Amino acid sequence: MCWSSLEDEAKALFKVKQFLGKSGEVFPLSSGNQLVILVGLGKEEDVNPAGLRTAVRQALLSSYAKEPKSFEIISLQKNQDDQSIIATIEGILIGTYKWTKYKNRKEI
Repeated sequence: MCWSSLEDEAKALFKVKQFLGKSGEVFPLSSGNQLVILVGLGKEEDVNPAGLRTAVRQALLSSYAKEPKSFEIISLQKNQDDQSIIATIEGILIGTYKWTKYKNRKEI
């Protein structure tokens, strides 16, 4: 699914009130053998690094993404800066981290 069709799909979902982009909202889309998970960030003026970290974590740990082998993060955010990119990377690294030091192989 290319970026422009993804943006069109998100707009169409918004128009019929299926996905409103509210903070914490998660909506799956399927295109061929790809799964796209839309995650709402809320109002653009309210988006902050902590919210981005949480949104990335939500997408990667959602029940829709069952042990993905690879993933791509596409931001539809208009005003993206270095802080947004750093927060996204932190959301991936910190949000999906699992402490397994004291678990045996069967529990992991």
